[in-house]
Amino acid sequence: MMIRIKHWAARAQHQAFGLRDFERLDVTRGALTVVSDDGEDCNLRFAELLGRSGVAGCFAVADDFIGRPGFLSYSHLRELQQAGHEIAFHGRKSVAFDIFHDAEVLRSDIEAGLNRLRSEGLVVSNLVYRWGTSTRSARRLLAPLCSSACVPWSGLNERVTNRYALRRIAFGAYTGRSSHTQEWFFNVVESAAKGQAWPILMLHPGAAGHTAEHDAMLRKILQHARHAGLPVRTLSDQLAALGVGAPTAIAAAQPIGSSDTRKASRA
Repeated sequence: MMIRIKHWAARAQHQAFGLRDFERLDVTRGALTVVSDDGEDCNLRFAELLGRSGVAGCFAVADDFIGRPGFLSYSHLRELQQAGHEIAFHGRKSVAFDIFHDAEVLRSDIEAGLNRLRSEGLVVSNLVYRWGTSTRSARRLLAPLCSSACVPWSGLNERVTNRYALRRIAFGAYTGRSSHTQEWFFNVVESAAKGQAWPILMLHPGAAGHTAEHDAMLRKILQHARHAGLPVRTLSDQLAALGVGAPTAIAAAQPIGSSDTRKASRA
């Protein structure tokens, strides 16, 4: 219940104040993106499903869980990256960003996590909020560090959207009352194929709510996207198609945390 209240408050704040320049993203090309959260080792099987469908996905991992029993190792993540998949940052531990009342502490925590992933040879430029927490102050802080960030707020990213609060559609687990039929997803794909819409699917393959039936449905959705002419892209590939590059610190392949990065986040 508390998480739902936080999500509602964050959405209300977002709607009340509107977009700032650094948040604005013009969606001029349609695409479909598949993002799998939490980095459990069942994602190896899920990556095979995507590979057989001829597409790449995005796998969001929390660095403190990498290598633990039941979770992906750094070797696994490098293999996924080499296969064309994207690795995104899912925070550290199981901690929501809004527990940090000091911006410097939150920034240091995010920088440490991103740098840890990069030190293992991973290219990471996008973030998926832990527990879905997204506030205006957090988005301002993240802007110099990441190209984009995903929230669990249900909906499409259409025409003009917030690149640091990209909406997702729950698929399989954690759908609540928003569980959709295969036909509904087919309609979303067809609408996005006409342009100016970017649906991002939010998956948790390791959760009890995600079943083999959902895997079968996803294969059909991906096949339908191909027939409809809708490209299936990672977060970074779609951002590149929309003319968005990686933050300077990431593009330069240098550890995050420079004084220039900190100054930018305060601007």
